[in-house]
Amino acid sequence: MSSALSKTTAIGCLFLLALLVFDNISRSPWTWQPIEESQKDIHIHIVMQSDAQNRGAPDLDDTYHVHLNQSHAIDFHPMDDAKRNQSHALVANQTHALALNQSHEIATSDSVRNNGTKSLTVKFIPYPHNTLGSGADMECQWETKSVSDPSAYDFIQLEAFREGICMPNRPSSAIHIFSSSEAKKCLSFRRVVITGDSYMKQLFVGLADILLGKKIQNDVQMTNSTIRVKVVEIANYLLAERHKKDESFPIAEYICDNICYGKNGASWKKQCANCIHLQTQGEENTTVTVAGAGVHILARLGNKDIQTAARELDQFLNMTKPILFVSPPHYRLEQVPEPYREKTSTRNTVWETLLPIIAPRKQPYVDMFQLTRSCYMENCSYDGGHRSRYVNRWKAQLLLNTLCEVVE
Repeated sequence: MSSALSKTTAIGCLFLLALLVFDNISRSPWTWQPIEESQKDIHIHIVMQSDAQNRGAPDLDDTYHVHLNQSHAIDFHPMDDAKRNQSHALVANQTHALALNQSHEIATSDSVRNNGTKSLTVKFIPYPHNTLGSGADMECQWETKSVSDPSAYDFIQLEAFREGICMPNRPSSAIHIFSSSEAKKCLSFRRVVITGDSYMKQLFVGLADILLGKKIQNDVQMTNSTIRVKVVEIANYLLAERHKKDESFPIAEYICDNICYGKNGASWKKQCANCIHLQTQGEENTTVTVAGAGVHILARLGNKDIQTAARELDQFLNMTKPILFVSPPHYRLEQVPEPYREKTSTRNTVWETLLPIIAPRKQPYVDMFQLTRSCYMENCSYDGGHRSRYVNRWKAQLLLNTLCEVVE
């Protein structure tokens, strides 16, 4: 009896020691989740993640095991990829209470359930899909909402309510906040390829978050191209791995990197169209192609020749039918770093010039300009153009409302 008690006491002390060690390593908020228990080892799962005050940590994909083995030694090492991919961040920016029970399992007191209980019919909308509207119709006001019954929603939906949603004033149809399972159901056995500039990379990551039901890389903010490339690569990998395990899971990919930015001379149009064709050849009936560019085209033209930039985009869209075009974002000039502010000042006019050209011929598009213009809070953007992860998930919700419909 006394031996068992002293062993339990020793384990408890080592558990506290592990806490102190990791607290010295990083002050990031931690999330604790159970992984497994064997007769010999206690496994404690630690996810080191960022919050609004801890952006830009150098490596936010680090997930570790602490093993308190039979000899009570502490073994600290990175998780393997399989375990890391299983670690779901129900967790980002939430604090979980801890309770260590007699069998040494970690119990969490979290009222959020990750599986919605609503029974809805979800349907894919074939090309030309569902254009939600533009201009004043798509203006919106960001707000957060509380829900009376959290069990009726999944993690993605609950986080949208908590972080912020922006319902357009007069969309062509009601906006639905898709759960992860609804998004997967709509796009099941289909392929969505996304290409274009850095804003399209951000949209892709937002869609990946929804399909995977978690915040990839613990919601690290993509504050520069290096981080953006890394997160896109990880998103492509995780989505592909999920499809390998379940062929009904949608194929979603970011493709033709750098080719479709619009910065490599006027020939970018043909190069991008050819790349898309090669990537989707023979799969046209099951593939949705989503593209967006504009900013780098205008920059190549000295940030002045807006008409030529709009014409290039129009020519590109005619080369790549069927395609869904995503507008450039709105730039908040006061957040743009001073050295780039003057060059950026004309970029808000690209979409205004292009829209009257493509709208009359019923070119399908998603207007992200109004959405991003409506997001004026400081945490919406870190440079006036690129948006925070929660804004990109809301962009992805508008994309899903363009591709899918929900019938109660």
